[in-house]
Amino acid sequence: MLAAAAAGRAGHLMGWLAAALFRRVQGAGFYEDLHRRAVSLLPPGQGAHWLDVGCGPGLLARLAVARGYTVTAVDRDPAMIVAAERTPRNHADGLSFRVSSLEMLTVSPLRGAVVSAGSLLAVMDDRRQGLGHLLTLLHPGGTLLLVEPTAEMTLRRAWRWLHRQGLRRMRGRGWLLLWAATRQPGRAVDHAGLMQALPEGGDWQVTGTPLLGGMVTVWQISAGGEP
Repeated sequence: MLAAAAAGRAGHLMGWLAAALFRRVQGAGFYEDLHRRAVSLLPPGQGAHWLDVGCGPGLLARLAVARGYTVTAVDRDPAMIVAAERTPRNHADGLSFRVSSLEMLTVSPLRGAVVSAGSLLAVMDDRRQGLGHLLTLLHPGGTLLLVEPTAEMTLRRAWRWLHRQGLRRMRGRGWLLLWAATRQPGRAVDHAGLMQALPEGGDWQVTGTPLLGGMVTVWQISAGGEP
């Protein structure tokens, strides 16, 4: 019993540390600009519902609201949701946060004209299952938006990109270097792997937009028609 309680406290502490870390990452200039450009690939929302899965401290959700969407942002970690709700910039009409796992969402009534996930597929052990779950959350004709690092996300490539951009002194540049240093290229999401993970029998429309010098791809996936 004592061991279980200690493990619970350790897990709680790690959750808060992760939330604090991600708040710093999401505050970096390059990171916010990357996700703003990802959101801008979709048309203005005009009040349509956007479901952000694995929202962390809420950057992508906040940008989607600014684009005109009504957003429900979810994360399985309660510490992330607390961090999101305590962020003043997230206090906007049309934005709500809740604790939920991807698996729980599939049996809930929540659905979106847009479903988004950032850097999620790269850490999933079963991408086919995870991608299938995300697609079930879409309204008919909706779009799944994925922001995923590529195999080009390496420490050397990140440093060269910062140098070319003249951003060696930019606020938050260290977070890009840390992101690159901790990524595993073998788990990167590419077009072939994405197509292989999509459910069979669907008329999937897949569009990839490279950003951040090719170190990140924004994927738009829809069933039939134009993404």
